Amino acid sequence: MQPENLRNLFNSLISFPQDVQYLFDIASGFRELGEFDKANRALELLLELEPSNAESIYWLSMQNKSIIGTDIASQIEASLTKNAYGPNELSYIYFAAARLREQQHCWDDAFAFYERANLFHKQALCLWNTDAVHYLDQCEFAERMDREWRIFIENSSYEEKFSNLVDQGEDLVFIVGLPRCGSTLVETILAMAAESVPLGEVGFLATAIRESNILSVLQADPKDFDLYWRCLAQFADGYREVVTNYPTASDPNSSIFLDKTLINFLYLGLAARVWPKAKFIHVERHPLDQIISAWRARFKEGHYFCLELNALTKVYIAYSKLMEYWHSILGERIYKCIYEDLVSLPDVVTKELAGFCDLDWCAELMEPHSSKRLIKTGSFQQVRQPINASSIGGWRNYENQLKDCILLLNNAGISI
Repeated sequence: MQPENLRNLFNSLISFPQDVQYLFDIASGFRELGEFDKANRALELLLELEPSNAESIYWLSMQNKSIIGTDIASQIEASLTKNAYGPNELSYIYFAAARLREQQHCWDDAFAFYERANLFHKQALCLWNTDAVHYLDQCEFAERMDREWRIFIENSSYEEKFSNLVDQGEDLVFIVGLPRCGSTLVETILAMAAESVPLGEVGFLATAIRESNILSVLQADPKDFDLYWRCLAQFADGYREVVTNYPTASDPNSSIFLDKTLINFLYLGLAARVWPKAKFIHVERHPLDQIISAWRARFKEGHYFCLELNALTKVYIAYSKLMEYWHSILGERIYKCIYEDLVSLPDVVTKELAGFCDLDWCAELMEPHSSKRLIKTGSFQQVRQPINASSIGGWRNYENQLKDCILLLNNAGISI
């Protein structure tokens, strides 16, 4: 829905607030636009109609900088004693309660509430296990297949055939990482440049890979290079078709497409081979800040490995190992953007990001909070604030509870 239509609908609903679903949709739309006052007002009206609506209570806890002493804080406390909620609703209530306890600096209680919130979310999803094993397998598969095919292609003198596969990919930038690494901030910074088209987390690459059947070809033995080459071409064509038909791709000023689908870190080898001039930005954050931040986030869908700290830590280790491999293979084609450096030295890092992407740096890149684009990720609130370093070191509030994670990371050779 266009922002102006959204505002007109908001004004009519303020006068006649009778539909819970419409109010919720209005709140979601304004949240994505960064207009939190309107989003909050819509949710407050919703709670007048349906006082026990758990998801609205959760979003109000997220959209306000402080909720201590507010009506929503009282509603959270009261909801903790109710017996009428199912697992999905309880998940929202305990996430909201955990955020309240954090603002009260009651870290032990906050951690316990986050544990319950994730447990109830897991129950609501009817999951026996998280999807961590899938990520662990895919990380191992990606590195093993890339190594095997690199050796095969180099020994077969096929490398030159890739130079004219489809196109060079000069206009493609892939931003990768794990949830809560700071990728939304990086994308929003680069999206301030007039030449860039932010695609968001579209999943186009994974879809093109699946439709090309390239993964089955990679596993086949003996290796069939001609079939591999044809599947790569199909994969490249499939991706390019959906990107060029993206709603904003027709802008004559557009010269760079930003694909921020985090899972693309699994496919850097294929993307690098298909598009010799495509660029990759790896957004990296302190391991424990990223792990605790992802665990404290309630993702509406996907990222189920974030429901358990142990599983999340193991996925982080596997991802780190794979990214270390990609860096060793692709070298300067990957720009490692350290989140802590970005928020501490934005004038330096934004210029490096722009230069890497062949974009002209402008002062607007220092003001991503002024962006008018929709923000649909869990970083919706942080991105609407001026670049700041307030989230650095937040893991120390939970240092005692993270001892097992620290041990796993240390055993994997990842320094804290």
